[in-house]
Amino acid sequence: MTGAPGAPRAFGALVDPESAPSETRRLLTEWAQASADAGAPWRATLLDWAAESLADGRFVGRLWVGPKDDAIGIALGLPAGEVGGRVEVAYLAEGFRNAASVGGFVARLDAPDGFGPLVELPDPPAGHDPAAFASGVVPLGFVAVPRVDMRFPGDRPPPSAPNVPGVRIRPMRPDDADAVAALTVRAYSDNRVDTALFQRHLDPMADARAGTAALFGRSVGEWYAFASFLAEDAEGVVGATVANEHSGPLITQVMVDPRARGAGHATRLLGATVAALRAAGRPEPRLVVTCSNRRARRLYGHIGFVEDPSTLGARWLHAERLGLSDADLAGP
Repeated sequence: MTGAPGAPRAFGALVDPESAPSETRRLLTEWAQASADAGAPWRATLLDWAAESLADGRFVGRLWVGPKDDAIGIALGLPAGEVGGRVEVAYLAEGFRNAASVGGFVARLDAPDGFGPLVELPDPPAGHDPAAFASGVVPLGFVAVPRVDMRFPGDRPPPSAPNVPGVRIRPMRPDDADAVAALTVRAYSDNRVDTALFQRHLDPMADARAGTAALFGRSVGEWYAFASFLAEDAEGVVGATVANEHSGPLITQVMVDPRARGAGHATRLLGATVAALRAAGRPEPRLVVTCSNRRARRLYGHIGFVEDPSTLGARWLHAERLGLSDADLAGP
């Protein structure tokens, strides 16, 4: 293998990207270029993001050795935690994108020296046949969870709804982190699929705290505290919106406590976020919605968000390992 010291590697072995830097760079460059050609929103920054994620330890990587002792596949992601491993990048070189190769690659990544037990895969990158990818991963227990971006057009007024007596909306503060984490657990208690997409721990509160810390920090992108809001009543927090910089303004959280649904809190919170972003001169905001979450899609469409079909993609979840039933996958 180019750049690798010592004896040749066995066909089908997984090796550390540091052992073959030129092969790593080649495959990551191919993946980034294919993604850019397909219109991925990050375009040229994809390669830098992947390389930096490996260098600073956010992701671990694995190269898959081909029959000629060269790397024919690369994967980046998170090793198995309490729930299982998650792959963020999975790319196969041309000539190895058939169902058998996809299945073989994922089966190797599912091993302890890869990311196993695997609970999540990304959608196939550009250049891969979606049908061949599905044929390779479905027999291994993975199911597609489609997601799509929705944008709020700049020529529409911010969403609005009548005020609710006894409920106030205020800007979010750093010391609200614990309240936001607790709200996250309550708001997603009946949405197993969206919970599974970000699940790393067996304790939902541990995931909520880690997720909130990421949003309030810089790992997702700059937190827009000025455009993040809480709704509170006499019993505590009933709703929240969180906004971050992620290739433009991204509304990363829209949450309402189940006890307070149907009162217009999400609409008012989104209205406050959209208005704050506009006042700050930011571009049109977007959010990402799971397609099976019909309740959320109806709400966002009703108040003016528009789906961007070019962003439609999927995460592939291992239903059995994440405890997802057919009813869960059907969505709320």
